[in-house]
Amino acid sequence: MVRIGRPCDRRCRAVPAAPTTCGCGRERANALFTSAEHAGYLLGAPAAGLLIAAAGVGGALAVTVAAFAFAAVVAAVRVRVPHAHTPSGTAERARLREVVAFIRDDPALRALLVFPTAAVLLVGPLVPIVLPVLARQAFGDPVVLGVMVAAYGAGGLLGAAGARVGRRRLFTAVFLVLPCAYDTLTLAPGLPVTLAVLLTTGAAAGSLVPLMATVRQERAPARLLPRVVGLSTASTPRSPHRSAACATPCCS
Repeated sequence: MVRIGRPCDRRCRAVPAAPTTCGCGRERANALFTSAEHAGYLLGAPAAGLLIAAAGVGGALAVTVAAFAFAAVVAAVRVRVPHAHTPSGTAERARLREVVAFIRDDPALRALLVFPTAAVLLVGPLVPIVLPVLARQAFGDPVVLGVMVAAYGAGGLLGAAGARVGRRRLFTAVFLVLPCAYDTLTLAPGLPVTLAVLLTTGAAAGSLVPLMATVRQERAPARLLPRVVGLSTASTPRSPHRSAACATPCCS
């Protein structure tokens, strides 16, 4: 998944309208959307390893560019999502002060200002930093890196498509699982334990993201929804870089 600019506003307009087209609930539509990222983790790492072995790094990059172009063409030609009807006061005209006041007065949306940043701070360095270092230092085999990333992706698919539990219980469980995952990797770095931890961590992340999106879509009116999402996730793009900066000295 590639983010150009800030597509969250456009996505949050499309997903609420999607259930009317696909016949599924809003939470299910968000889960399917999130599953695409974890399917990439599951299938992308092994495919990339095979591609590099067969065509080299340059060939793998060329295939990647061609795949992005193909995906863009398919999305432009085949994807048709009806625009959600909005009142005359559109989201672009909604004042920032109005959106801030709306989030401030809603306890759930206030909480979702903190949760995404905290979650990304914990999960952000896992795939780009922690797993490569673990594969090199603990296992000494680059193939293990692909297996670990695939395990994380499989967990994400299970979390996004798995059974639903109470929302409060899910939030509590996720923020207990994420810190404990790093402790377990440190204390018991064997491969079976590592794969089990990554599967669990992926399931936690995969279940949390669609749930947060659904809560925002349920509680915010269509007129304010794009900017509610934008403000709620404003610090998220910076969190991976900050967490990576903190994790790099620790892994060195």
